[in-house]
Amino acid sequence: MPTLKQIGYIAGTHGYKGFLSLKLNSLIPINDKEYLFITIDGKGVPFFIEETKGDSLIKLRYINSSDEAQKYTGLEISIEIEEGKLEVEEETIIGFSFIDNITGTKGLITNIATYPQGEMWETLVGESQILLPQVEDWITGVDPDKKIIYLDLPEGLLDL
Repeated sequence: MPTLKQIGYIAGTHGYKGFLSLKLNSLIPINDKEYLFITIDGKGVPFFIEETKGDSLIKLRYINSSDEAQKYTGLEISIEIEEGKLEVEEETIIGFSFIDNITGTKGLITNIATYPQGEMWETLVGESQILLPQVEDWITGVDPDKKIIYLDLPEGLLDL
């Protein structure tokens, strides 16, 4: 039986045709989904996805102006995931490479560990093992086909 997984919220509108700007807190791609659920009055209401632009801009059916889109700003969004696959979906980034856009440093995500501070990626950079906090704001892009995550890491983080 399918389950809804909250993946972020609607951060605002984009343009005048009803595009929504999303703030995602999950690496699960939405551009291969047919429906997106918006939490309205505590319930997930399905909306057909007409178009996506990148990972964070989306056009939903029947939302055709910025005024209509504005009504949904701040609401949580979810996607449907088959029960039992929730854990697997989150761990699919194990084995992904990452590239720091600022320094060009490349590494490999070998594991995800939970610490009191939050989720940490155990990574391999050259021969060094480095823990990176999983901070969504640092993620600038994900290429699931090439298994690459693009990051803007704070200066000096990889030197620790």
